[in-house]
Amino acid sequence: MNFGKENELLEFKLTTKELDDSLIDISAILNKYGGVVVLKLRTK
Repeated sequence: MNFGKENELLEFKLTTKELDDSLIDISAILNKYGGVVVLKLRTK
């Protein structure tokens, strides 16, 4: 599945199993740049 290209400001996670990693990545991005967090959750 192609969600686009990740970079220093954009991070993709495929499952909620990666939630811990996501929160660490979000914290790092916000600490460096500030900004807004957008979470999109899909249900099957």
